[in-house]
Amino acid sequence: MGVRGLTTFIAQHANQYLDPHELHDCNLVIDGDNICSQLYRQSDRGLSAFGGNYDEYFRAVVEFFQMLKKCNITPYVLLDGGYEMRKMKTTKERLRARIGVIKHIIPLESYLAIPLLMREVFVSATKSCNVKIYRCLFEADNEIAILARKLNCPVLSYDSDFYIFDGQYIPFVTITPKVYKKTVKSNSFEVEIMRKKQKGQKNIRRKPKKITVEIEGEGEEVEEVTYNYLDCCMYTIENLTDGVLENDMLPLFAIMLGNDFISRKWFAKFFRNVSKRRVKRRKNLSLQQKKIYTLLDWLRHETLRSAIRKILECVKHCLRPRLWYQIRSAMKGYRMVHSKSFEYFGFEEQSYEYEENLVLNMDLDEVMANDDESESENECEEVEEVEETEVEEEDEEEQNSSEQEEGDDGFAIKNSDDDDFKEPDEKLSDEDEEPEFIRRRKFVFPEWFLKIYNSASSPRFLVDILRCRRYINYPQVEEFNGPDSNTISYPILNFLYSILHSPNIPPLYYYTRIPKQVRYEVKKIESEKFSIENSFDPNEKKNFQLMLKIFKKKIDNAQEIFDEVKRIPEAHQLYILAVIYWMKRSTNTNLIYLFTSVIGLIAISIVDRKCEKVHRDSNKFLKNFGTYLKELKTKTNEETEVDDVPLKTLIKNITKPEALLTMENLIKEYEISPKFQRKHADFRRTVVHTFAELQSAVFNLYSLDPFLNYPFDNIKIENYFNGLFLYNMYLSLKSRAQPREYIKNHIFNRSPALMKIFNQILEICKIALPHLDFDSTIVVEDVAKKTKTKTKKSKVKQETKIDNNDCIEDQSDSGSEFNDLNNKFSQLLKL
Repeated sequence: MGVRGLTTFIAQHANQYLDPHELHDCNLVIDGDNICSQLYRQSDRGLSAFGGNYDEYFRAVVEFFQMLKKCNITPYVLLDGGYEMRKMKTTKERLRARIGVIKHIIPLESYLAIPLLMREVFVSATKSCNVKIYRCLFEADNEIAILARKLNCPVLSYDSDFYIFDGQYIPFVTITPKVYKKTVKSNSFEVEIMRKKQKGQKNIRRKPKKITVEIEGEGEEVEEVTYNYLDCCMYTIENLTDGVLENDMLPLFAIMLGNDFISRKWFAKFFRNVSKRRVKRRKNLSLQQKKIYTLLDWLRHETLRSAIRKILECVKHCLRPRLWYQIRSAMKGYRMVHSKSFEYFGFEEQSYEYEENLVLNMDLDEVMANDDESESENECEEVEEVEETEVEEEDEEEQNSSEQEEGDDGFAIKNSDDDDFKEPDEKLSDEDEEPEFIRRRKFVFPEWFLKIYNSASSPRFLVDILRCRRYINYPQVEEFNGPDSNTISYPILNFLYSILHSPNIPPLYYYTRIPKQVRYEVKKIESEKFSIENSFDPNEKKNFQLMLKIFKKKIDNAQEIFDEVKRIPEAHQLYILAVIYWMKRSTNTNLIYLFTSVIGLIAISIVDRKCEKVHRDSNKFLKNFGTYLKELKTKTNEETEVDDVPLKTLIKNITKPEALLTMENLIKEYEISPKFQRKHADFRRTVVHTFAELQSAVFNLYSLDPFLNYPFDNIKIENYFNGLFLYNMYLSLKSRAQPREYIKNHIFNRSPALMKIFNQILEICKIALPHLDFDSTIVVEDVAKKTKTKTKKSKVKQETKIDNNDCIEDQSDSGSEFNDLNNKFSQLLKL
């Protein structure tokens, strides 16, 4: 959700609201989607324009959980699910914001484009570290807060909502990414904690200081204890209430500042009427910060009931029931008790005493009843009025400098709900109510679906297409002149939608960008009904037939391809099928794209693993392995016979020396070209768009595979896709007249086994892609274009020369008599 302006407010008063804390030997509830984005931001290095370096991001997530493990911290990760209808307005704003960002993004800029499979890589890394993970059906904030209360442990996130929930909260930016060691000796100990300021985080950390702790029981023998910890800052709700403001008032405080569920338009009149005398002098504050000061001061002098009554009095009488319903629903959301994740993680549910505020159970008449006869009938009108000129200035400030809130996907949204304020119409808008087919009955998710979904084995959008018949396509970095990169995957998405809604299949509402515009549109896609003999059975094991059905629509010999793919190790099979699907469906692909994707598979999943994750900086690589590589090259290299070795055996038997020799040839492809340091660098969006189409095919097959009970091992994209590497490799091969010879003589020249793996994978793809000329040593497509262009230019020049010569000849013929006389005159002058 997010409470507008609260994160900035707490950061500016960190010494008052945040306490130093050593995090160790405890449970920790993690806001998965938020930390997922924060870790990606740290590992990005300004390279998100290339589509996502998933392998590097995977390492960053693993290192984070390894750091927690060193401090004996047990993490519980909770993920968001589908979008709630009441949050659709914010979701659409974020979609529009993302379209605007990716339209103008270029490498090394400050913009961040979240790649398509970021969350899936985070889940994969989390599971590889044996961390418990749970995906909620909808937004996870309430579930996170409840689980943390039940486990009596802190929440790790960077979402301002957790300043309102009743519990312990650690803002992610306060964690120093370093493990400290501490020793307790005798009856006292002294330790120095270094707190380094992070750039852009003012007052978020304190200066280095020494902390001395005395242990009770002086004179008693105490064993020496050493433990690891993470240096961070802790927030508790008492820090904000300070014993003056009731805890039950904080949800109302958050609602009035504005969140994703209630528009700030409801409270515009209230804020215009409330006196701002105490903050008028603070001219350096934004309007939102002034609202926070004003609201905190006002709420200290009110009870929950009186505060709600005075707020409702500022709204037309006919609109009060609707606003009271929204306020009550939102406030109850902050104080929920039951936790599904608590049971999912294997804890025994215990009785949890929690006193619900009686005000939230009152009807509107009870709330509006004025028990104090001395109070006026309309407190809102009696509050000191702000002058009209001041209101106009505030409106202008709100428009020009409204604070921006950042969603879990990393995109900032300008909050301008209060601009040109008009009270909401009495009739509910489409964005405030759920569609009729959702409101008719309470949707019950099938058990087989929940088993897959809660375990985070499928993406979050599955809830949307099952319950709301809606798919929100956040576009990748791609060409804006044509359709979005997900277009090639319509058949897979359509098929997945059909099996989830079988046998009665309604249309799918597809939200996506409009070509050439920073806008989105909603397409109504009619789904194809699959045949009865291949009907979907969620209990059937490894449903190959339904997976095969997708490929049969576009590939005649799909069964033969499936049989050939079994020659590849199980972990790579579905990715190769995704590559084949991409090559078949995309209009931009050519043989060089296929070469590049296969090299990417070999480089990341085989070479990089054998090298044990070496530095991808060429200078550091040569510094660490330069001498060793020279020794390897001087040795007589007896080539191993690899002609009759099966593909699985070849991959298994690749040695570290040949992997290091190959990495030396590939290392520069992981580095960004210096030309991007300059302005107006040539950034090939078409190349990135084409690889975005590959990501789309991978993502949709990844989503489908669990519901068919894994006919193939699901794709781990971090083993195949590094956007910068693929971009550089494609351009490098594209510039070669004979790319296949270049691959043999310059990339895999030190490893015949890797070259054999490359050729065998191409042989499998060759069966499915007969339109490509695999046997030619020259890739004709791009080279031919250059040749045709040069030929055309040379023909034009030749024709121009011929035309000019013709003109000269014509002139000489017509003036032949004049030329003869001129020659005779010249001879006479010589005489």
